[in-house]
Amino acid sequence: MAKELNYPDILGVITNNNRLSVDVLQCALTTRPDKVNAGQNFEVLFLLQNAADIDVDVTISLKLPNRDHKGSGNMFYSKSENLLVGLEPGEVGYVTLPASCSPKTAPGNGYAVGASIKVARMAKDRKPRRIRSTEGGGALDFQSLTERQRRIMVQLRTLSWETDNKRNHIEGTFEVLPPSLSTLTEFSPGWVSIWTLSENLDDMTLIDSIQEHLTFYFAKLNKAVMFKPLLELNLERFNNTGYTIQTAEAIMLSKLMAIVLCDEYVETYKRQKLQNAAQKLDFNKMTQEMQIRLTPPKWVRRSSEILFKEPRFRDFPEVMLKEHIYYELLNDTIIYGFQMLDSIFEDEDFGTPEEIQDYANDLVQLIKKGEPINYEKLYLPLVLAAVTSNNKLSGKGENPRETLFALVKAHEKRASEVTPDNQFISTLFNEISTRFLDMIY
Repeated sequence: MAKELNYPDILGVITNNNRLSVDVLQCALTTRPDKVNAGQNFEVLFLLQNAADIDVDVTISLKLPNRDHKGSGNMFYSKSENLLVGLEPGEVGYVTLPASCSPKTAPGNGYAVGASIKVARMAKDRKPRRIRSTEGGGALDFQSLTERQRRIMVQLRTLSWETDNKRNHIEGTFEVLPPSLSTLTEFSPGWVSIWTLSENLDDMTLIDSIQEHLTFYFAKLNKAVMFKPLLELNLERFNNTGYTIQTAEAIMLSKLMAIVLCDEYVETYKRQKLQNAAQKLDFNKMTQEMQIRLTPPKWVRRSSEILFKEPRFRDFPEVMLKEHIYYELLNDTIIYGFQMLDSIFEDEDFGTPEEIQDYANDLVQLIKKGEPINYEKLYLPLVLAAVTSNNKLSGKGENPRETLFALVKAHEKRASEVTPDNQFISTLFNEISTRFLDMIY
């Protein structure tokens, strides 16, 4: 049974719990500033909070006062009276629409500003799941917010938010002051995202919320199928650094990445899911030990974020790999590679977990930006560890022993790149390749 979700009420914290509900959307409005000098520009802000687990398109049509308090028309105007914005599941943010006030506008309080708000649900094939209660949502842990989020929320809390509902429109009021000699400020229409569900879910809750999609997606991850796109990507992206990766090296690396993608976490997930089903458990009731054992790698976290937003990607794992998770998978493969080497070379010290993660982050960024790498970056740990995956994945008609021989020949071509500083890598490669050649008959 899935966990009852009630995610933080970001809007309520900002508006002091004032809100108007329109379909699955919760909203409020204000002007900035709320006291406008005649002749000045100002902004109308619409705070929006998606209370469902689906994407929605929101159309806002601004309505300014037709006349001022003396009955004069055309005192208020806007060049951007309509705006369409798309919200992700659970997303919170605000729309700004610029407006202007004539210098001849009669001062006074109680000028009405409003808008019609239309919500279009993007998921036509399923009923949306409410992830915030009708009262707004759960309590907010301010420690979970980023500095940017805190800064935006503090600024918005200083404004006076209103939620009057007249004729299916949200309305509020503002005050016009006499003209002043202050500098005219120009405003532009726009959308500012404050909080998204996929970015703020903890790993286990995110995975739990898309178990159906994730299970379907994992079932399509076949290492024999994923090997070819991995090989193409590795050849392309490593060569983009200006350091040519040889075919044998790319083949071995692609085998290793296919194992990390299709076996290591996925098999554990499947076993745990079967165990949970047998025991009638869900992820939220797992013991701490079980959760630690299932801490997802970066590629799983990124896949979950994408599937949460776009479930259709569960049918296209190759597209997911190419467009969304390649670099996360590469990062996880580096970590896995060091773990393999650590288990094989017990007398070697490859660094602390923190140092290894920093190394992985740096290497991934080099490849992502197409910046130069070298022999050390390619072989430690990637190609060295890849030797261990050679027997675990073989193509049709492939002889693993010949594949490993091809890698040994490729390594021999790197002889000029071996220096006293990286000699130990060459020594480790010779040892591990000899060991695994002896295991293949």
